[in-house]
Amino acid sequence: MRKHHPGLGLLLAVAVAVAVTGCTKHDSDNILTSGIHATIKASASGGGQTQVTATLFLGNPINLDFIELQGDDELIAESGGIAKTMTETDILNIVSYGATFDGDAEGTEFTVQFLRTVDDGAPLSIATLPGAFDITTPPPAGASRAADLVIDWYPAGTADRMSWRADGTCINLVTGTINADPGTVTIPANTFVKRDGDMVPDDCQVTVTLERSRSGILDQGYGEGGTVTGEQVRSLAFTSTL
Repeated sequence: MRKHHPGLGLLLAVAVAVAVTGCTKHDSDNILTSGIHATIKASASGGGQTQVTATLFLGNPINLDFIELQGDDELIAESGGIAKTMTETDILNIVSYGATFDGDAEGTEFTVQFLRTVDDGAPLSIATLPGAFDITTPPPAGASRAADLVIDWYPAGTADRMSWRADGTCINLVTGTINADPGTVTIPANTFVKRDGDMVPDDCQVTVTLERSRSGILDQGYGEGGTVTGEQVRSLAFTSTL
């Protein structure tokens, strides 16, 4: 079972959008917190650690206007009395900030503070991890896209949201929601569709990622709103065939 890199799915999705529309990077010292939208996640992938990430946008995130911290502006993540300055990642002007903590137990809280002097900032956004789980379905040697794909996990039966996404070099990115937390999901035949293009192979490695997520608390200082999420993420990789 392959480990999922927390936040990688979001970065890949944004990178696709950037390839189509482009994006812009803005200095934070020219922007009040009332004009900022925040996307904050605490993500655990089963390795005993949690990665906390924060992405700030100028206005609506659909416009891909990313904010880069300048001057005395900083993002601080804290959990269990340990505080860490979140460090910047910049990929094709996709700017985000992250910090990694030991531990991934259910109920662990992570506070993200946006501290600045130009205004009051946003000092209290809280993400809480849902319970861990494991995918119990063994990776198939090969899986035809013309057949149903069944994936099981344990434990199940929580009140948290479940969803899935699948991607590979030969198929289009596809996502889906899972009703409740039943411990099993069936992805119907022909859900995975081969990408267009003469050089796209018929077969490739596809990764299906399951996410269990829980909504957190967003500081009201972010005038453009946002989301705070705690999530447990697990992946299953296999060869997808025609």
